[in-house]
Amino acid sequence: MVNAPSYKMPLPGRLVQVGGYTIHTQVMGQGQPTVVFENGLGGSGLQWMHVQPQVAKFTRTLSYDRAGQGWSGANPHPRTPRQVTGELHQLLAELQLPPPYIFVSHSFGGLISRYFYHQYPAEVQAIVLVDSSHELQMEIIKEYQRLTVTQKRAIRMIGFAAYIPFVGSFLATQALKEFRPFMADETWRQYIAYASKPAFYNGMLAEMEAFDHYFGKASIIPNTLGDLPLLVMTAAESLLHSPAQGGLTPAQLNAAHHQRQAELAQLSTRGQHIFVPQSTHLSILLNPTHAQFVIDAVQQFVEDLRGKSL
Repeated sequence: MVNAPSYKMPLPGRLVQVGGYTIHTQVMGQGQPTVVFENGLGGSGLQWMHVQPQVAKFTRTLSYDRAGQGWSGANPHPRTPRQVTGELHQLLAELQLPPPYIFVSHSFGGLISRYFYHQYPAEVQAIVLVDSSHELQMEIIKEYQRLTVTQKRAIRMIGFAAYIPFVGSFLATQALKEFRPFMADETWRQYIAYASKPAFYNGMLAEMEAFDHYFGKASIIPNTLGDLPLLVMTAAESLLHSPAQGGLTPAQLNAAHHQRQAELAQLSTRGQHIFVPQSTHLSILLNPTHAQFVIDAVQQFVEDLRGKSL
């Protein structure tokens, strides 16, 4: 394998060649449909640590690291929706995981799963959006374009600082320490290993450079899902404990997020919307109590869809 980052520890899953580049994957379970987990910005397949093993008890599952994330190698092609979903489609073929698929997608990953459905509608059986991004979510923030530029500059600077080993490790530990009690020791070491390296920040920057394709009025993410079974799961306190941005308080940001989540549920005539109480944008996956809501919802979807196919 080429271009795979090395973290001096065993891989959680295995590396697969897609278009000359390595993609890190974890396949668990058996049966149809295949549940595909799509990560948020800067995420990896590890973020599904509490969800995937449980879902794999009743169907086949795939988690993976997009190019430049986790243990996957960087890919120089721009991270546009077409490029990213095309790579995923090739990966599914390489792994011999035929459709139908149920997408379970967190944050930025929600936009990717919606575009995948747009490209391959016959292959997607349902989508579960887990505190997903909305293509117009930044419109409420004044001068969000300038804010995005500032954020990218900050990430780039932190990425340079991460070349100093103890700096990268310290930053990763601080960012994730809230969830340390919910991680096994090995998983914690894996998280810190990839989140402390410059490659982690470079992967985020590569996707942010393509944000114009995903966000804003020029977004190419389709704004309808027809009658596709859709469940929108919203973290009740998603942004309530975040810093103020663009002149808006955390409470105002959280309320606007709830409104956008309600709009997502309207993308399909079969859309549903539920809140996960007391959860935040990350705890909805990394806190086992909150993650159980995701597991239960996916299981219900799988059972319903299997029943209708009999």
